[in-house]
Amino acid sequence: MRYVRFSQQGRPVLGVRTAEGVRVLGEESLESLLARGVDLTTYGADAQGELVEIGEQDYLPLMSRPGKIICVGLNYADHTKESPYAQPDYPTLFPRFNSSLIAHNKPLVRPRISDTLDYEGEMAVVLKSGGR
Repeated sequence: MRYVRFSQQGRPVLGVRTAEGVRVLGEESLESLLARGVDLTTYGADAQGELVEIGEQDYLPLMSRPGKIICVGLNYADHTKESPYAQPDYPTLFPRFNSSLIAHNKPLVRPRISDTLDYEGEMAVVLKSGGR
């Protein structure tokens, strides 16, 4: 499932991408669905909500108040070679804060102190409970 969060008539709503567009699921947040233990791999598959054309949305970050965001850096040797850093024996962990999250199609503002921006592919993993 490809979930999206966007503003509809001034309210944040959750939707799911389909071949036809985006089906509106309602105002319940992704955080609330996770807290209720909803199986997100199938939730929304039979969505019957309003169909909105892709591209008409004013996208919002998928989660409004995510918990801990722990990122892994320097975990791909090819990417590390492109950086000024040596490949560490173990990947580097670093936090990402809610205030740094932006929505799809929103401008990415470069701080004045920085002269460049770096990019890389990102993958998110949501743990329902515990982990090993």
